Amino acid sequence: MPVEIFYPDGKEGEKVVVSVWDGGLLDNGESVKVVYLDNEKKCVFNFQVTRSLGLFRLLLFKGTDQKVVQFWVGAERKPVKQ
Repeated sequence: MPVEIFYPDGKEGEKVVVSVWDGGLLDNGESVKVVYLDNEKKCVFNFQVTRSLGLFRLLLFKGTDQKVVQFWVGAERKPVKQ
C-alpha cells in the first residue's frame, strides 16, 4: 500500500528513516529504508503487510522527531458495549 507522510515543519531533502516493527516489507524489500522529503514536505513509500492478521506498525525518525504509523489488517474491531 502506498504511504504518504506530511511534515509541515520539514524541509525539502530532509532524511526520514522508516523502520518496520511488526512484520511486512518496505518497497526496497527490507525492513528499514531512508526516504527524503520532497518539495511538498512529504515522504512517500510503499509498505507490504504479511498474510497475518493484526497490527502492523512503522516507526519514522526525522532528526529527533519520532512518529508511529499503525495499520490494522483483518476484520474491523467493534466497540464493546458495557
